[in-house]
Amino acid sequence: MSSAPVVVQVPRVPQDADVYRSWRQILTGLDEGAPEARLLLGPEVGHGATVEVPAGALLLVVDERVTGYADRYHGGGSYPVLDADVALHLVREDGALGPRPLWSRRFAAAKSVFGSAARTQYRKHLAAHPPVSEPVVRETVAGPGRPNLKPEACIWCGVQVGARGGLLVGRGEAARVEHRPGGCRAPRPSEAGEPCALCRVPAAPGTAHLVQVREGEGRWEVRHVGKCQDQPSLGAWQEQQEASRRGQEVQRAAAAEKAAAAEARRAKAAQKRAAQEVLEKTAAREVEERVRDQEVVATEDVGELFDKGLTPWERMRLVERRLTLEDGTTATVWDVEAYSTGGGDRWGEDGYEDDRGGRFFRLPDARFEYQQHSWSQERYVPARRTGPVMADSCPGVEVKHCANCGIQAPEPGGWMIASLGLACGVDCYDAMSGAEGAHALRFH
Repeated sequence: MSSAPVVVQVPRVPQDADVYRSWRQILTGLDEGAPEARLLLGPEVGHGATVEVPAGALLLVVDERVTGYADRYHGGGSYPVLDADVALHLVREDGALGPRPLWSRRFAAAKSVFGSAARTQYRKHLAAHPPVSEPVVRETVAGPGRPNLKPEACIWCGVQVGARGGLLVGRGEAARVEHRPGGCRAPRPSEAGEPCALCRVPAAPGTAHLVQVREGEGRWEVRHVGKCQDQPSLGAWQEQQEASRRGQEVQRAAAAEKAAAAEARRAKAAQKRAAQEVLEKTAAREVEERVRDQEVVATEDVGELFDKGLTPWERMRLVERRLTLEDGTTATVWDVEAYSTGGGDRWGEDGYEDDRGGRFFRLPDARFEYQQHSWSQERYVPARRTGPVMADSCPGVEVKHCANCGIQAPEPGGWMIASLGLACGVDCYDAMSGAEGAHALRFH
């Protein structure tokens, strides 16, 4: 027979059949001396599953049904009476089953599946279609299978499987429980350098995992994730890592060299600025000495560099001026001045009297002084009104009066009703917002 693998769809168990007692099996031979449960040789396949089997294989389909219950001879309750539908199919080259089974029969007693009449048919078709001695059967799409009714240890990994959490394998007393495909936990993670069981190439880190092979007694083996040709070998991976490491070292060296060059430029610029500042300060001291030792003949405003407000009636400006000295030479100075815009009590008829600002002989010094002063909004405090206390505003006199200052004549706008009494004006109204007035607290 041909041994080329084909994909075949295993028939499902009919709804009227017992899914726990029905089974499907790739028939490869008979063990004549074995008990009934072990008579038929070959791997069992799940109902409704898609499996990969050799072409020309024999697929045995057995559907058992409960037809009633019979009492045991020696008491102890009853047991189910079963019949069975048996069909033997040939897997064709295209993976389909034949339009009709090679042999089919309904037995009134399920145990007749292992009887002499059935054995004759098994021998006949095994001789006509000799099977592969150890066929490779692989399940590609899991079917519903036969769920277990009670918890039991998995035959592959030994971990306890809960009721209906796995699948039944085998029949009768020989039935065992296994995890559903992918349910068994790997005993350990795969390690780098272990050869793949398919391509025998040492696996790189993260490219392989342990896969469970359910053949014979079962085993775990290392396989590449996905296709083997898409994964690098351990040697290629190590070369990639080394190349990446060298590239990173080159990048770090270039970055360090760039940082060192930038630091050298910054140090050179700082040194240049320091030397320039020394020259500027020396020149500024010379200008200051000339201005101090000579009389200023004329003053010319070159420009007002900055101007800002300090208070609602004060401002400050930074002005560049050119001074003409008595020897005919000129000197450039920068004056930081505070001046008034009207109001306030800091200004007199003779000009302002203010210690802020001053004359500077370097622009950076003048700008630093100018930046030390900023806007500060002075808090508005209303003038306290101290009206006379009238004799008739004493306790017990029924007359309208301001609850804050006590006067009886309101402002032209009339009386204002505050939260706790009358107010003669806006100031008293604000003072009485949410509290009693001063007059009310004193006299009432």
